[in-house]
Amino acid sequence: MRRILAIGGFSTSESESLAAAHIRDLTGKAHPKVCLLSTPTGDWPPLVNRFDDIYGKLGCETSNVAFFGGGAGVLCIHPEEAAAHLQQQDAIFVSGGNARCAVALWREWGLDAALKDAWERGVLLSGMSAGAICWFEHHVPPVEHRNLPLRRCLGFLPGSCEVHYHFGGGSRRQEAWETMQVLALPSAIAIDDDAAVLYGGESIAEVFSWREGATAYQLESQPDGVIERALVPKVIGSFSSKPEREPVPLALELKQACVGRYQLMSPIQVLITIEGEQLFAQYGQQPKREIFPQSENQFFWKVVDAQVTFERDRDGKVTSLVHHQNGSDARGEKLE
Repeated sequence: MRRILAIGGFSTSESESLAAAHIRDLTGKAHPKVCLLSTPTGDWPPLVNRFDDIYGKLGCETSNVAFFGGGAGVLCIHPEEAAAHLQQQDAIFVSGGNARCAVALWREWGLDAALKDAWERGVLLSGMSAGAICWFEHHVPPVEHRNLPLRRCLGFLPGSCEVHYHFGGGSRRQEAWETMQVLALPSAIAIDDDAAVLYGGESIAEVFSWREGATAYQLESQPDGVIERALVPKVIGSFSSKPEREPVPLALELKQACVGRYQLMSPIQVLITIEGEQLFAQYGQQPKREIFPQSENQFFWKVVDAQVTFERDRDGKVTSLVHHQNGSDARGEKLE
């Protein structure tokens, strides 16, 4: 039985835990072996440790195929030993991050074939954001890079996948439609944060949701636009909504000092820009999103439960940032 669970994204840490419990349940085992592929983040240790903590508390036996390193206390598998290890798993989970870089590295080491073999042997494949995109034929470039060719992914599933579909108040949805039209893509699956699509073979078997209003959509290009069809999800749980925060007034010069490029984790950079008095953050190839001041140095997103703190030296110059989300912190040094 070939199965893939594609998850649109997590809006809170509670959402992540609900998805992990569902992955465990889909294996049909009380204590399944679940292996992480954190390659899209460059094997970022806080993410690896968080995976081990969440799945460990659910009774899973965890491991991580580590190209760049691993977290403390997590069983790390060298890529040369990964093929045999993956076949012994009950589920494989791919993190978010950079799908293009991850797929290229897997092909170099032969993990593309190992993953396909595991899939055909009945191992549940799963992933969030980039970890969902990687299973499809194509990785659609961001709207600002629509002049670039489609990027080839693993190709286990047909077409392409749009994740975080209603992130940013619907702007991501509009960008997906425009990109489909410009690149003449016939169809795609679009998945909200806190929703997932389970494939049986190459066909959709079921849609799951653990937040009110979250689901998946089938998109089809037509000469006069894109047809969107919402899929009815099976609700598998619920969680508390993200905290409500209100922005505070902040002097323009304090915002301007934050502008620049930051190296968050290899290969992900964060670009902070300003338009008028609005500050925006763009993570890797994701669309830029407005961030709102909570204090002189701390900003937040309205569409997801995440914050960023800008660190300054004694002269008030911004030297780094720290991203806070899902109980983890990630520091990035300012490059310019």
